[in-house]
This record gives sequence, C-alpha cells and structure tokens, in this order.
Amino acid sequence: MYYFIVNPNSGSGRGLKVWQTIERIIARKHIEYEAYLTEGPEQAGEYAAAITESLRKQYESTSEEESTEETETADEHVMVIVGGDGTFSEVLNGMDTDAPVTVGYVPVGVGNDLARSLRLSRSVNSRIRRILRAKKYRNLDYGIMTVDGSDGEACHRRFIVSSGIGLDADICHREDSMMLKILFGKLRLDRLSRFFARYHSCRSAIPSKGYIVLNGERRVEFNNIFFVSAMLLPYECGGMKIGRDAGRGNGELSICVYSNSSRTELMNAMRCAAGGRRKIRGLRTYSCKEAKIHTEIPFLVHADGESSGNAMTDIQVSCVKGKIRMII
Repeated sequence: MYYFIVNPNSGSGRGLKVWQTIERIIARKHIEYEAYLTEGPEQAGEYAAAITESLRKQYESTSEEESTEETETADEHVMVIVGGDGTFSEVLNGMDTDAPVTVGYVPVGVGNDLARSLRLSRSVNSRIRRILRAKKYRNLDYGIMTVDGSDGEACHRRFIVSSGIGLDADICHREDSMMLKILFGKLRLDRLSRFFARYHSCRSAIPSKGYIVLNGERRVEFNNIFFVSAMLLPYECGGMKIGRDAGRGNGELSICVYSNSSRTELMNAMRCAAGGRRKIRGLRTYSCKEAKIHTEIPFLVHADGESSGNAMTDIQVSCVKGKIRMII
C-alpha cells in the first residue's frame, strides 16, 4: 500500500504538477494508494501521524504467529513524500518512527539539500520508478534539536539534514521571508534569491563568543562564532556544503563551527561552501552523539532550514541512529 503526502505548493507551485504526473503513472499500473494533499503548514505532519499511528496499531494487534518480520511488514507500507526539505521535515516530526513503514521521497523543493546529499534523481519518472520497484534502501539517522520555549518548557524538533544557530539560520530565514521568493521560483531564478539572502546575511552578521560541549564531556570555546551547524548530511541552506564528513549513518552528528574575526573571510567561506570546495578556512568540525551549543549573543536557530524567527543563546542537539528506512 502506498500513502502519498503531497505538498502542491512546494517548488514554487510545481508540487501539484508533479503529483498529477505521478498520479497518471500509478493509475496506469493499477497500484493501490491513498493521497493526502496539504493545504497549510504542519498538515503534512498531521497526515504522517495519522498514517503511522494506524499502521503501528495494526502491527501490534497482529499475533506473533501471524506476523511477518518487521522489515517485510514495512515493505508492504510505503509513505511517499512529494515536496521539498520542509515537507519531509514536517512528516518526520509527525510520524511515529516505530511504525512499520518505509519512506519514499520525490524531491520538488527549491533547496533540495536532502536529495542533493543522497544523490537522488530530480526526474519524477526516475524517482517514482525506483520507489515502485524498490531495491535499494538506506537507514537514515535523524536529529533532535531542543530549545527552551516561551513558557520555560523544553521544545523538541526533529531534523533530517541539519540544525543550527547563527548565520545559517539567518540565511534560511531571510530567504523564506523574501517577498520575491515565489516570483524568483516561478522564473527558475532560485539561485538569485539564495544569493541575496546569503549576501545580506553576511553583511549584517555579528560574531559572538561562545562554546560547545560534546557528549557532555569536552568543552571547546570560541571568540568569533558566526554559526554552529549540527549536520547529518553534507549540504544545507540550498546547496552549501558545510558537513564534509556528515552522512555516514554512524549515529553521530557533525558539529561544524565557523569562527573567524574577518568579515572578508566569511564572504569567502560562503563562496567556498556554495562552490562545494573541500577546505573552508575558519571552519572546524567535531563528531559526537550529542552537543550543547551556547553563544553570548542571541542568534536565530533552525531545523532543516525552518526558523521560527526567535533569537536564542542555547540549543541542544542529539542523534538517533538509523530509524528512518528510506528507498534510495
């Protein structure tokens, strides 16, 4: 059984056209499916929660004598996400990760850092063919970002690509808030909106003193932090290759700290990251299962490129190993 969660507005409105193409393909093949088209924020997560909760209850109600192996059961239920990184993140935050379900993904977003990191084809026909004839799977790690809410209670957010504090969050927030973003998207000028967001964020960025604590033991201090990113995959912010060593699926985060007193070097670093260069001066990387991040100056934070717009000084990040079974 296939469950399609579709964001028709993803990719500056391309999501609906992509879904119509997919629907024609699966109709020709007489495949049983259910489709859920989102109409607003967080609805993808609500659909994912309902689907996975139902599947888990079905699985748990089956007697041990009648049940199959869990991976075989997961193969019978495939939840296909049609949208961008934000839609995937919504589904991740809504779904029951213990449910017997395999995830498929048809990337239709603008940034597409998840698809770029996993080297997934942008061709709709190619992706849907791979999903319907699934042969290759990968168990993906996911992360959890924890921050203090306005009421003092801890707020948790899962992420599949990255989470961070500082410049990377500011870039994401600026691009999402840009009034011309939709127009640029429709004109296929996505790179232009990203360029403006990165340029203005770098021009206004202010470094801060701060520190990170790795696995509750090792503390490392910095004098000029521009951003700290917790990476699960190499790319973030629409194609910036920050996490060079991320994506190994070993249950560890790649904590990337950019600390440099020179604004000129910051601009050069962003160009290097956007160009995929191997070495970025001022960027330090650490591997850990969990980390605490503190900056003296409040910065914006993000999870998978989604920022609330609230500035903070402290976040915690941790990694959950191999819980998302995905068709590659």
